[in-house]
Amino acid sequence: MAARAEGSETDALLQSHHSSSTLPYIEDEAFNGPRKGRYMRRGASIFALCLLLLTTGDFATGMVGIPLTRVYESIACSQYYKLHDPSRIAPGTGEVPEEWCKVAPVQAEVALIRGYEALFVSIPGVLLAVPYGLLADKWGRKPVVLLSLLGFLLSTTCTLVVCRFWQFLPLRLVWLSPIFTIIGGGAPVLFSMTYTIIADVVPENERATAFFQVMTGAFIAQIASTTLSSALMENHSPWLPIELGYISMILAALMGSFLSETSTPHNPTPNNIEGLSSQLPVGTVETAEVHTVPTSQDDHAVGSLAKVLQLWTSTTAFVRQELKLIMLILTFFINTVEEPTSSLTLQYISERYHLSLSRAGFVISIKAVATIIVYVLVLPGASWLLQQKFHLSEKRKDMFLARFSVIFLSLGFFIAALSPTVFGATAGFVVSTLGKGYGNIIRSLVTSLVPPGFIARLYTMITVVETFGLLLSGPLLAALFRAGLSQEDPDWLGLPFLVAGGMAALVAALIWFIDLQPRTLQS
Repeated sequence: MAARAEGSETDALLQSHHSSSTLPYIEDEAFNGPRKGRYMRRGASIFALCLLLLTTGDFATGMVGIPLTRVYESIACSQYYKLHDPSRIAPGTGEVPEEWCKVAPVQAEVALIRGYEALFVSIPGVLLAVPYGLLADKWGRKPVVLLSLLGFLLSTTCTLVVCRFWQFLPLRLVWLSPIFTIIGGGAPVLFSMTYTIIADVVPENERATAFFQVMTGAFIAQIASTTLSSALMENHSPWLPIELGYISMILAALMGSFLSETSTPHNPTPNNIEGLSSQLPVGTVETAEVHTVPTSQDDHAVGSLAKVLQLWTSTTAFVRQELKLIMLILTFFINTVEEPTSSLTLQYISERYHLSLSRAGFVISIKAVATIIVYVLVLPGASWLLQQKFHLSEKRKDMFLARFSVIFLSLGFFIAALSPTVFGATAGFVVSTLGKGYGNIIRSLVTSLVPPGFIARLYTMITVVETFGLLLSGPLLAALFRAGLSQEDPDWLGLPFLVAGGMAALVAALIWFIDLQPRTLQS
């Protein structure tokens, strides 16, 4: 890749001593002809496998999501009427017809379980994202991905066991299922590591496109899974799509074993630390004495911990030096609003507009179709227009798209919250899909602002911010939905989406004032 002119605004704010690509063996001039082509094909095959793994995992999650909400509702409904009106319980099955399950106490219980489930799922990611990020640099990406897949599969198994034996086990035991995601750190670490692998094998100028392809695959999987699961629920038990989703999870876990390692595992030795520190501007890392490895076992453990802490300090130095980078990373919390609002969308549509969960699932499918159109047509078209017609640089183009994406996200939430009809709410959710690209646009932008040697830890920081956001937003939005249920006016049911729209508006205001003009770092 040709070197860019020094001082160009499209250069990384903190330059590395290496190529800007995260796949140096492809960019190395020593590799050309058939040898270079072989490495490029290897990178393409790794990216394709990551894409297939994530798409299969998203399909599995989509197949399980809507039916599992119905299972939760059915269990909570049976337990409610067992205390208040046992005559509504069908003999033999112990179930209650869905139309009787739309009462406020049942819906409040489902929202409570879903909200705190999101909270407890996030805790392992918060506590373990950084350790697993460092472990990935020592062991490699693949072992961490495999551990994450195993923990996620065990957690799902535990949830399904509780639901199968609900007559003997309280439904709230599903809150303990995330304990298994201590193995591998759960979905946050899995996605962080997979994105890191993609960043390892995809050149910088193609990285944003690669991220969009991943998200497009995710939403194709969502369309297929939600449509199929909703159709199966119309004519069969919700357990049929759940079982199909569980099989898909197993397939995704098996795919992980075929991944190739994209990093060179290493220990944080003094040489490693010096090499990483050399990628930072002068003055961004304080000089620290590097001790020799102690001979005793206890001293060895202390010395290793000190080296890891020193390595982590050096890798976060660039963040402390760049206020704009801190601000951009912090805006990733808005991505965490999407998961709880997607979970609540199903309940919101079903409760406010008096639809069954299976029919409400088709609204989710419409939203997913709109998202694919945004990723495949709208965002690439806008990107081409901004660069070819308005001659914006890569970074300024990304910032422009990010600003307007989050504005549409906010607007869509407001429309969905205030609409008196299901068609208006659906239109609002479609408008909100114009903001779906925000996370990947900003991810591509911040990736270009740091040296290649820090990408894994940068993504770990992003994961921590997103997971902390989910810790707060999940229970908060669930509590707001329960508060809306307690009101007689159905308009109050849109309260979570009003708050989500307000949060997106705050992010829009924040990034609108971020200037990408590079500044000179002082020693």
